Amino acid sequence: MSDQKEWVAQGTVQVTQAVKQGKLDTTIILNPTCDYKVRHKKTNYTVFVGEDKTCLMLPADDFLTVVDAAMAETLMQSAVHHLKIELLVDKDKRILSLRVPAPPVSE
Repeated sequence: MSDQKEWVAQGTVQVTQAVKQGKLDTTIILNPTCDYKVRHKKTNYTVFVGEDKTCLMLPADDFLTVVDAAMAETLMQSAVHHLKIELLVDKDKRILSLRVPAPPVSE
């Protein structure tokens, strides 16, 4: 891992696409497994866990940014086939890497 803070979570992917201002806009949302999900005051959160045991909590319906076209295609295929994946994100909610299928949580 780099010096930059990075966090991981697992789940399935929800992808939506829409044309906005003549441009295709793709939205990626992680539907976390129960190991990476909490609920507080009627709001669901995805909990991303760092190597140093810190956490990044985002509203479960918050979108993530894909920075690589090949990664976007893999995420879309994972969504279509309902595959459980593992995402590594940074503080700006950018997806840095993914694993398909996700390893067991204990690893």
